[in-house]
Amino acid sequence: MKNRSMLQHILLFAAFSLALSLTGCYSGAATAGSKGAINGAEPRDARPEAVKEESPNQSSLPNAQRLVTEYNNRNFGSPGWRTVYLELVTDGSVTRTFTVINLWKKVGRETKTLFLLREPRGLSGTNYLLQEDSPDSKASDMKVYLFLPSGQRQVLEIAPSNFNEGLLGSDFTYTDLRMKLPVRDYSYRVIREAVLHNEPVWVLEAEPVSEAARRATSWAVAHFYLARNFQFMLGADYYASPEDVADSSRASKRMRVEKFEQREGVWTATRMNMFGPANRYSVLSLQDARFAVSDIDSAMFLASSLPSLADRIHQGWSPATSAKPPVR
Repeated sequence: MKNRSMLQHILLFAAFSLALSLTGCYSGAATAGSKGAINGAEPRDARPEAVKEESPNQSSLPNAQRLVTEYNNRNFGSPGWRTVYLELVTDGSVTRTFTVINLWKKVGRETKTLFLLREPRGLSGTNYLLQEDSPDSKASDMKVYLFLPSGQRQVLEIAPSNFNEGLLGSDFTYTDLRMKLPVRDYSYRVIREAVLHNEPVWVLEAEPVSEAARRATSWAVAHFYLARNFQFMLGADYYASPEDVADSSRASKRMRVEKFEQREGVWTATRMNMFGPANRYSVLSLQDARFAVSDIDSAMFLASSLPSLADRIHQGWSPATSAKPPVR
């Protein structure tokens, strides 16, 4: 990030990551030229599903830290991979689409997730590595390494202050695609029960409590909607200030899982929307996925491996045919 051009590429790439990650995978993907994609697309519109509040019963609310711990320790199919399709929708029309290969692996307390851009072809090979609960991370509990196949082909470490930039111009950010809820320097409390997507949920309120955590996030308060009957997140609302929480319509961003299912014992989203400003939102859909895969090479999850992985992606490699691309 030593010049303006490089920074622009980084901020552009920042619009793409998963989820995925707080929750899982996605499915039912469209392809270029199909209904809902750029070529021949029909106007589309969507609104975040409203959360149906229930009367609070403080005596029955669970301990917030226990809830966070149980969610973070859930089975997310490690090691695993998925191919996802990202659509950017503005004023009801799809403006850009991307295909992303996503691999993840849990090693001890640390979780490592790879995001490898496959399409469009001109950006193929752009990738990044997200490390959660990294033992050598000081400014934040996560680290992000980015590789751009053009230019100097250097692996760059992203500053925590850029974690909440929109990935590839979408409404998803690096922090949206974590596998786990952040723990270090965050305060949690369960504020009530509710219903979302016809499922009972706990409303878990989060606040960053340190200056480092506040620099690494774009929100002051977040509400995470955790399913009460199984380990899964069905949605989230993000607020720029504590004063905005009193009026849910003032949320600066909203995530809603539109479709989800259980695959191989893993609860996963098959379609997820992230709503930004009133006229735009971003959609993640699953094309393919495998969980608890035995032959994913641990060497792939090193920052130094990003250049060779980019070359393999550019040559058409897919984990559907082999989970072990050569790592030079």
